[in-house]
Amino acid sequence: MGSYLDLTRLLFARLGMFLFNPVAGGLLLAVLWLVWAQYRRTAAVEAHLYGAPKNAPLRLLGDSLVHGVLAGATVSLAGLWAGVVVIQPEAGTPAWLLLWPVALALGLLHPRFLCFSYATTLIGVSSLLFGWPRVDIPSLAALVGLLHLAEALLIWTGGAGAATPVTLRNRSGEVVGAFQLQRFWPVPLVLPVGVLMSSLPPDAAPLHLPSWWPLIQPDPALAPSTATLALDLVPIVVAMGYSDLAVTALPPARARRSAGWLAVYSLVLLGLAALASRSRVLLWAAALFAGLGHEYLAVGMARRELRGAPAFTRPWRGVGVLDVLPGSPAALAGLRTGDVILQVSGRPVSSRADLEQAVAESPAWFWLTFRQGQEVETRRIPRPPTGLDGLGLILIPEAGDQPLVNPVPGRLARLAGAAGRWWRGRRDRGAA
Repeated sequence: MGSYLDLTRLLFARLGMFLFNPVAGGLLLAVLWLVWAQYRRTAAVEAHLYGAPKNAPLRLLGDSLVHGVLAGATVSLAGLWAGVVVIQPEAGTPAWLLLWPVALALGLLHPRFLCFSYATTLIGVSSLLFGWPRVDIPSLAALVGLLHLAEALLIWTGGAGAATPVTLRNRSGEVVGAFQLQRFWPVPLVLPVGVLMSSLPPDAAPLHLPSWWPLIQPDPALAPSTATLALDLVPIVVAMGYSDLAVTALPPARARRSAGWLAVYSLVLLGLAALASRSRVLLWAAALFAGLGHEYLAVGMARRELRGAPAFTRPWRGVGVLDVLPGSPAALAGLRTGDVILQVSGRPVSSRADLEQAVAESPAWFWLTFRQGQEVETRRIPRPPTGLDGLGLILIPEAGDQPLVNPVPGRLARLAGAAGRWWRGRRDRGAA
């Protein structure tokens, strides 16, 4: 236990030194600027669509920073205690440094590929086929699993914190209401790096840890059996992002579902990495699952969301509310997502046109009756000078409305779909 406590103290000391180091602080500020720019871009889109931003960039930036630091510390500590160490040959290139340029290159093909999962698969397959680069595949896969575990934690706790209401056309051809979920976090991490050395430095302090530690055993092909593992704690900062669509459920439920499946992916990848470090037969499984498993998860969940029963469709009576703008008269009156507007000062409404006309013909104040869950509420609301547009209501689409976004399947999904269509056509021709 003493060595575990020493490791924990060293981890938090390295994290504190990193946060207050001028160079590291500059790197963190650069990542914060990228996160800020993304939130500003989202706010600009919302202002263009609805006249005012729904999500405040400054509030989201502060929330992202706090959650990112907490998630980074939690996952760093869990990974260190579990023995998830990135193995590095004494004269080899640090594997975790190779991830950055490969991920950036893949991101040029599609923004979704700007992820260490796909870079790990590409690096791992190249190493297995050609022997270059000389990397420890299990530890690389374990690093990716650890990072995605941090991302799952962030999505679970705040993935629905910046939901933008949109409309889209689902697989049935129906225009429905939905929410675009987009969050970004700067995550400072302390990465345990194990360097395989022929001999330890004279000032190296021995650690008395369990016999199974580290969980990711060094690959015998990278170093002789006499090599010694020297542990170093390397602080880094990464930018994590989450983008999703909530069509069949409210944003919090959708985010929790995504976080759960991402956590399963992370744990499976960590398990494969641990097994592959003990059996070279499973190296291919760990390398391929990193990218292909992530792609299956991303595309499969998006496809199920578009094919499932939509949660935000036009009600059989009244006018459905998709969302309300913060600080607007509708928000101050207590309206929220899923409510159904029934009457304006006793006048029934069944469409956007009915609602717009009823509000326009109302006096300076009017009574709005709406159903919220199982209850029917009535609120007194001032009539805005601009009529319905000034209420801050974002309504569920009606027949004839055009979608605001057009979800496009990933490249691998399109290739799989084309292959499936070719195979079905070949089978039908054979049957004929």
